[in-house]
Amino acid sequence: MSLYGESLTRDMTQAGPEAAGMVKRMLANVSVAEHYPMFAAIRPGPGGSILVQRSASVSEMQGAPSGLTLEALSYGSPRWDVFTGSGLQLGAVTFPERFRPVSVTGDAIVGIVADSLGVQSIVRLRAEPPGQR
Repeated sequence: MSLYGESLTRDMTQAGPEAAGMVKRMLANVSVAEHYPMFAAIRPGPGGSILVQRSASVSEMQGAPSGLTLEALSYGSPRWDVFTGSGLQLGAVTFPERFRPVSVTGDAIVGIVADSLGVQSIVRLRAEPPGQR
C-alpha cells in the first residue's frame, strides 16, 4: 500500500469503524501510485533561466493546510530549482505555498497563489540575483 493509502487508512481508523470500512472499500477500487515524478512543473525564468518545481515530499504535504491529500500533491513543492538555459544548476528558490508562476518579464515573476480556502490572488514577485539582497 502506498504512503498516501497508509496515511488515509490510519486517519480514518481514528475516526471510527464506519470511516475505516469506507476507506477500505475505496482503496480496494482505487489505484494509488507508489512513486510520483521528481518534478511537478517546468517554467521559463528570469534572464533565460529555467525554473523546475519539485514534487511535494510527504513531509511537505503533511505540513500543508490540506494535509496528506491529492490536493496537496497537485500543488507541488514550494521549492523550485533554477537552471541556466544550458542546464547548469544555479541553486534553488522557495516560492510562497500554493504559488504557480504564470509569466516572467524582466525581474518580475507574476503568478497565482491560492489561500487555504482555494481563493486565488495574483501575486508579483521580484527576482533578485544571488548576492543582491
